[in-house]
Amino acid sequence: MLVQSRVEFSLMTTRASFNPFSAAPLVVVVSFERLAAAALGPYGNQWVETPHLDRLVMEGVLFERLISHDPDLGTTPAWWSKGLQLLEASALAGQANRCRLFVEKESQFAQKNLLEKQPALLNSQVEFVSGVDGLDVAPSQFPFPKLISCGVEWLKQLDSRIDPSGGPKDDDQGAKPHWLWLHSRGIPKPWLPPEELADLYFGDFEDQGWALEEIDSSEWGELWPVYGSYASLIDHALGVLVEELRVLAATRPVQLLLFAAAGELIESIHPGSERIQGLEVMSFRPPLIYWESGCEFNIPKEQGPLASAQNVEACSGAVFPAGSRWSMLLNEDDVAVTIERFLRKNHHSLPTLQDYAEEKFPCREHVIWQATARQWRGVVTPGYVYLSSQAQEDSQGIGEGLTNSPNDQIREQPWSDPIRRPLDTELERLHLLPDDPWLLLNEAAQSQDLVFEMRQILEGQTPAGAGNLSE
Repeated sequence: MLVQSRVEFSLMTTRASFNPFSAAPLVVVVSFERLAAAALGPYGNQWVETPHLDRLVMEGVLFERLISHDPDLGTTPAWWSKGLQLLEASALAGQANRCRLFVEKESQFAQKNLLEKQPALLNSQVEFVSGVDGLDVAPSQFPFPKLISCGVEWLKQLDSRIDPSGGPKDDDQGAKPHWLWLHSRGIPKPWLPPEELADLYFGDFEDQGWALEEIDSSEWGELWPVYGSYASLIDHALGVLVEELRVLAATRPVQLLLFAAAGELIESIHPGSERIQGLEVMSFRPPLIYWESGCEFNIPKEQGPLASAQNVEACSGAVFPAGSRWSMLLNEDDVAVTIERFLRKNHHSLPTLQDYAEEKFPCREHVIWQATARQWRGVVTPGYVYLSSQAQEDSQGIGEGLTNSPNDQIREQPWSDPIRRPLDTELERLHLLPDDPWLLLNEAAQSQDLVFEMRQILEGQTPAGAGNLSE
């Protein structure tokens, strides 16, 4: 509550004397290598607690169908290449101090790619951030919270350039945007979040019929309750970033784009190795969330998680009204072009997310994808996924090597006939809900208890002023 009061006071006092559009805009990009959309509350998962992302989506925009070109990450995402080009261009233009890329040091993909293709950026605009994974590690020392801490510190330095009277201390007026890019591995395997945090999910899931005593201890780091606790850890760190952006939004326009390159392959998520049909979809459906200052609205604690007509109407002048959801098919090229438009304001023939929303371009009818490490390929349409496969052989993934084309790793072997499966988020749910209707009715009370205990764990080892998980 103290953090919320500080933010609201800052917004009120600063807005009274300052025009946000007199300072250079700020663009913030948060990218993950692997994060399953189905693990997040905004995408309908009622088991995993992600309250900060839930609120962010109610204030911003959620895109439900971003499709990865390569769910095995054996090829470089288009937005990664475009982002590095934009960083290099800013350096050549003498504006290197306006852009910064922080990368988790544990990302083998980022290290290899930067060293091989953009070594010059390592001397100026790129900084590696090191953290520690482990069951006994404090939450604040994990790679992603450390990454967020570095990003927030950079933003605070940016905020210090604004004079308390409301004017910019430097010559930001009319200048090009400042750009902060935070790149994370996402959730790596094996999943090793703080043990006491994971135990909360284990206890809750045992109450719902998970026979955890039947699971071998060696499989502990690949169980979905553990994945859920890691997602909650990421959500808590994101809350720290978003609170800082709300403060900065009083002095300049702010845009935030959060997305991942791929989701997570589901082999089995239930004790007894019960196969869940259709869950392969999770491996190439990552999250995509957009938020901008000026369209957020305060949600009273007594109000439900649905955006009211009045709140949406207040932002009806924006391309993306607050609280809106879009089900258009998108791929990584659309994300790359959108980032470029944010930073350069260029108008060219390739469509951005805004162009699709304004119907300046027809939406994609399908997305072609290729899973390099599993020799899968297919097509995603608005209603179905079509899967074809080859006999699997050894292949490289994102941590072992990169290719210029998905076809580089395809053997001359026959492909199976396509198998059609529905593109249905109900099939992708990370955790199965119990059949007992009484347990379903009691789910809300259980979730509140879980949030309270998680807050005790996370905030007990997080610096003061880092946000409140229950808000």
